Amino acid sequence: MKGFLYSKFIDLFIGVSNYTVKEILRDFGAYSKNKTMTIYNGVFLQDIKIKSERNSCQPIFLVASHLREFKGIPDLIIAVSKLSNEIKSKLKITIYGDEPNKNQLLKKVAGYKLQNIFEFRGSVSNLKELYCNYDYMLQPTHMDCFSLSILESFAANMPVIATNADGNKEALQIILMILFLNREIFVR
Repeated sequence: MKGFLYSKFIDLFIGVSNYTVKEILRDFGAYSKNKTMTIYNGVFLQDIKIKSERNSCQPIFLVASHLREFKGIPDLIIAVSKLSNEIKSKLKITIYGDEPNKNQLLKKVAGYKLQNIFEFRGSVSNLKELYCNYDYMLQPTHMDCFSLSILESFAANMPVIATNADGNKEALQIILMILFLNREIFVR
């Protein structure tokens, strides 16, 4: 019903991924299907610094995310707590992002005694310049519409370790398709 009412006043519903379009149709009803389309987000490559080498002995991991429960960071903390002490001694994870759950995450890190592993740096405006300082991107989210941080990580020549959330899968599929069709797209 909502889609029927709103679609009189809306010419086009745009989702940033097919996953988002599916959610729009679920929310507004199939009636809105002919007024709905996907336009993918993109990133400006010129702002992203490229990672040249990876540290295979002691890799540094990056998480760039809102600090909401569904972004999976609590699960990441628990997973890290289950690793052997030998692995934990070599592990560094820097998290960029802020509120609303930062204090709960800090308490969880302290509760598992992982303060030497996790570093919270808050939100920064120059994240695109910082990707090159890390070896791998972690994307533990349970839900993402279409992750720009995955696109930016690949553009910085940084591998991504991600959950199979719909938006993550779609972003990775698009990247693989682009790489297959045009290997030069991420090369400057």
